[in-house]
Amino acid sequence: MNSKELASLVDCGISTIQNSTKKALENNLKVIEIKGLSFSFEVVSNEHGKSYIYETLATQTAPKKEYRVNALRVEDLSKINHIDIRKSKISADDKFLIVALIKEINCSLEAIVKSLCLEFGHIATQKESVALVKKISRWVEAFKTGGKKALEDKRGATKGEFKKIDENILRLAIFSVKALANRDGFEKVHIMYSHFISKKQGVVFTNPNKVISYSSIVSGVKTLFKKDYILKDYMTKGWDGLLQAYPVGARDIAYPNQEWQVDATRLDFMVVKNDGTIGRLNYTVVIDTFSGAFVGDLTDSLNSYDQTKVLFKAISTMGKPEIIRMDNGRDYTSNHYQEFSSFIEAGVIFAQVGQGRQKGKVERNFGALQNRLALLPGYIGNDVAKRTIIENQAASKIDIRTSKATRIKEHRLLKEDELRLILDVEASKVSNKYAMHENNLLSDDELVALRKSLGKSAIRTVQESGISYNNITYTGVEIWQFGLKKGDKVKVCENVDDVNCLYVYSLNDEFIGEIFNINDSRCMSLEDHKKSKKAYHKNHIAPITKEIKKADLMLEEYQDELVEKTLGEAPKYLEKASKKANKKASSVPSTSSSIDDDLKYFEIAV
Repeated sequence: MNSKELASLVDCGISTIQNSTKKALENNLKVIEIKGLSFSFEVVSNEHGKSYIYETLATQTAPKKEYRVNALRVEDLSKINHIDIRKSKISADDKFLIVALIKEINCSLEAIVKSLCLEFGHIATQKESVALVKKISRWVEAFKTGGKKALEDKRGATKGEFKKIDENILRLAIFSVKALANRDGFEKVHIMYSHFISKKQGVVFTNPNKVISYSSIVSGVKTLFKKDYILKDYMTKGWDGLLQAYPVGARDIAYPNQEWQVDATRLDFMVVKNDGTIGRLNYTVVIDTFSGAFVGDLTDSLNSYDQTKVLFKAISTMGKPEIIRMDNGRDYTSNHYQEFSSFIEAGVIFAQVGQGRQKGKVERNFGALQNRLALLPGYIGNDVAKRTIIENQAASKIDIRTSKATRIKEHRLLKEDELRLILDVEASKVSNKYAMHENNLLSDDELVALRKSLGKSAIRTVQESGISYNNITYTGVEIWQFGLKKGDKVKVCENVDDVNCLYVYSLNDEFIGEIFNINDSRCMSLEDHKKSKKAYHKNHIAPITKEIKKADLMLEEYQDELVEKTLGEAPKYLEKASKKANKKASSVPSTSSSIDDDLKYFEIAV
């Protein structure tokens, strides 16, 4: 074989072969050693000058080029391919085979790990590879110090070791570390138990492994959990978990619609939404505590509008509830949702924060329903690990490694309305107790009236142009035919199905009619405008006109009387004025100039 073929065989660079050959020639040798293997070589001539041909010393013939898995030869892998490296217990003989192979071929531990996993149809993740490499490294180190005997599994050698564990001390150790339901938690229990035992025995605590093994502590804790569920709740959930362990007790739910539970969750499905985008939707469920019947619907967002629509859907199917039990989400605590609940005369109970089991019936329903739909296209799993597996199923190895994996087959996704219909069908299969609610159903007229109250409401003042709401002016012939006038107060309610329409009510909740955006084609036509003017004139202008005419007549009468009285009293006032003028003239001294002036005035006057 040439240098390139030899480098491929022993998994090294060509420069390594060339340098080894050069050193051998300098020392008058015809043999090189690469990775524990010996090869002879000879110089041959070719058209380029000279080259080297290598042969193995064992056979003196050039070996065939072999297939390799991550630098591990197939013939070497065959010695250990029966060993499932992922198992927790592996025999000392199998461990020895792996250690011996490592010493023989000097192969990387990562290559051995990945190759053995592939033999069992498993692709090891980076995290798994690191853990398994550490596992093999411990075997190698153990073999160096203690030989094959050190590879024997000592776990379980001391039977009944747990019997030696002081359960009371172990319980104290668990309580001392609080809620740490993970590996760190067990390690801390190990430390605290060893410390407590050492203190009890009057021994200075140094190393927990010298007191008791870690595996024994784990076994002991798990054994305690089987006997004491309250202890498990504390270990896994902390103080809150302990508080939730109290008995629920019997609830006095004796008939349908006495209590409903409401909750929403994000579905584990990717769908094509009605707006054409791809994403996940929310699913809100209303369930009757007594019958178990439930109604659900898809929503794009969790707001009060969507939630009131779902509640209305439930009312259409089961009637009106007496009590609604819900969590403290902003969509439920909003004024809008609370006003609608009050409108249907339903009491509201909020579950305590962190006390999900207070509405456990509806939460259990979510899991059961999604499990029934797990085989539908677009299902992405209920946790990150499952989603990764599902996403990678349709991806090549290269796509996965380059983070370009095909996440979802978009052409296979359900449309929003399709998923809604499927959910309704599945709901009817799971919950077939609707017959219990037949006597509670509302009439069509009642439902129509109720739907008009789904939107937000507000008090507004009527203007000559109509009613202003959210910076939009609405008007309609109904408000003028009803007899409203400028300045009157009314209650308006949004139409949840039409932003350009408002429902108008009197302050006594009497329905007046619909009004529309003045820019909407459904707003008043010319004929409607004439009707509005006529109605307004009849209701408001005509009555005022009569009063104005009456006031005008009364004013004319007053004016006539005033003129007559004034004229009748004129001679009397003129006589008094003349006497005052004469008296004033006599009191003023006369002068020649004044007399002359008077005479001139008299002459002119005459």
